Amino acid sequence: MSKTVCDNLSIDENIPLGLLRDHSRTSGKSFGGNLKLASVLLFGDEDDCRLDAIRCIDVAGGAGFILAPGCDLPYAVPPKNLVAVAEMVHDSYLREVCKRTIIAKELGASVPCDLPADYRALPYVTIDVVTLDSASCAPCQYMMDAVHRAAAALTGRVVVKEHRISAREGIAAMRKLGVKNIPTVCIDGQIAFASIIPGQRTLTARIESALAAKK
Repeated sequence: MSKTVCDNLSIDENIPLGLLRDHSRTSGKSFGGNLKLASVLLFGDEDDCRLDAIRCIDVAGGAGFILAPGCDLPYAVPPKNLVAVAEMVHDSYLREVCKRTIIAKELGASVPCDLPADYRALPYVTIDVVTLDSASCAPCQYMMDAVHRAAAALTGRVVVKEHRISAREGIAAMRKLGVKNIPTVCIDGQIAFASIIPGQRTLTARIESALAAKK
């Protein structure tokens, strides 16, 4: 097939995408397909569709690849499943976050978590920041910087903790705090800012309010 006169080769889920990738690039053709029609798009949920889209993109390697079903699309495929696939196409950061958050759900409560049993009993305010990893994720770094700046003026009364979901312990913290978006700031165990980096005054005011509640 790769030696025929055509511009693109598309396959269904029964043919290894890596095999098509190698033959297509050797012959200078674009290639596509491999999303699972029945088990994922038709009968799966949104997370199933996200993971299958990520699988295809990871295997294909990007260049020359068209993410698509192999041929037709079942009539009854839920529109939300197609939206979930489309969300994965252009944002590598979002793909990584989705992988980690879906893993978090699959792990269940089996991973130990070191979050306080009762934040109210502590003499200080605890700020938990759930990130992908601030060392490699720019939005997460911006969030951590904002939190550290706000906490700096309240030395001794605020404890800041980063929970990286690149580690199992971070995934456990994410589950216990009920976080669904990355990065997220929680103040004394309650979600305060999800995927939005707050202004300095707004963040400081929320921390001071939490401190006042402890008196």
